[in-house]
Amino acid sequence: FCGLVLSWLEHYIIENIKKYDGMFDAEFGDKASELRGKIAGLEALIEKRENPSKIKKLLTELRNLAIGVTGSLIASGIAAQIPIF
Repeated sequence: FCGLVLSWLEHYIIENIKKYDGMFDAEFGDKASELRGKIAGLEALIEKRENPSKIKKLLTELRNLAIGVTGSLIASGIAAQIPIF
């Protein structure tokens, strides 16, 4: 049950982040493609129901990427949605 809830939460986070894809280039600059790659990787891991530690690691990388973009409301929102593991 816990794994199912975690999977749903991860999917929810990714879907919320993807809503802002049109703004990634302006907000993240040259890091936008890296962000998109991490999102695609997360979707694949979640779909395959991979080991939760792999998913957590990639979520942490995504969060750290967003934290590295200063002054961006989109990046701040992304970082705020991802729990600290």
